[in-house]
Amino acid sequence: MSSVESQQDKYFNKMTLLSGMVGSGKTYAIRETVKKKIATNKTYIIQHTNDFGSLCEELKGNLIVVNNVVEINMFSFYPASYTSGDYYTYLFDCHCKELFVFLKLLLERDMWNVEKVQLMNAILEMYESVGITKGRFNPNYKYAPKHLCFSTFCEVLKEHSDNLYKEFKVYSPLMVEDKNISNYFDKKNRGLDLKNNLNLIYTNGMYSLAVLYSYVVAIKRKMRIEPEPTLLVVDEGFLFLKVEHLLETLILNSGASSVQTELLISIQSLTDLSENLNEILSAANKVILFRQNRNETPILEVNLKLPKDVVKQTHSLPTGEAMVIEDKHMYSIKYS
Repeated sequence: MSSVESQQDKYFNKMTLLSGMVGSGKTYAIRETVKKKIATNKTYIIQHTNDFGSLCEELKGNLIVVNNVVEINMFSFYPASYTSGDYYTYLFDCHCKELFVFLKLLLERDMWNVEKVQLMNAILEMYESVGITKGRFNPNYKYAPKHLCFSTFCEVLKEHSDNLYKEFKVYSPLMVEDKNISNYFDKKNRGLDLKNNLNLIYTNGMYSLAVLYSYVVAIKRKMRIEPEPTLLVVDEGFLFLKVEHLLETLILNSGASSVQTELLISIQSLTDLSENLNEILSAANKVILFRQNRNETPILEVNLKLPKDVVKQTHSLPTGEAMVIEDKHMYSIKYS
């Protein structure tokens, strides 16, 4: 395994950005990609509208409908066989940062700097109290990792900030703390005659960023400790790409799975990427442009540096046809 320095800031080995107007062929292209890769890749699809329900049924996948509760125990930390060393430290750092972001998203407000310090100190103290530190995973009793949960965290937080404690306690009813994050997707299939190669996460029109974030974290943590060929599809990815913390977790911190994982993000408009546009385009090694709205012209010309005649061509592409930009080369593709 390569050193943590080469892993911790690495993008996915393959990241594809699909952009196109409604009805331009993006959904069909994603379906064909999933069908092609499902035999050799663990596949996760996060969808906001039910465009892939029939695909999930056809491939005997696992449908997970997101509710307005946090089903995943974000506080449980299980690093598998990594109990010390550089990669363990990397796993612990990722875990704490993601937990911090989750709690910050839960508040749905900006935090003062002093509050951020109090929050992170409470996180670290909670783990240290049971023998889990940045340097070593050495729980001081057998079931300590399973007992780490939202209520435990709140009790620790109370010692750091009574105001934050009272604010977070309001969210207690949203927490369902009976799922271990490392095998969450396998547990979802328990007792069901379904293949687990495909997991379709349907947000059901639910846009709680904290809840949505918890599913992304569940996928990423599983990928880090159990590296395997994986395809992660985010349909209508504008929600992730406009929020800095969601974007960072989505495209970075893949650890040992970086070289085996492909990330595919679909959006309707490049303008949805707002201030994160350049970072996303830098991370993507492939951009697939289906039919584009004329409002995209400045981005196509300035950011993607496409010739004016090519930009004009993207405005009238037939359904299912696209222009692909990959490794500074451009070519046409047709999905049919």
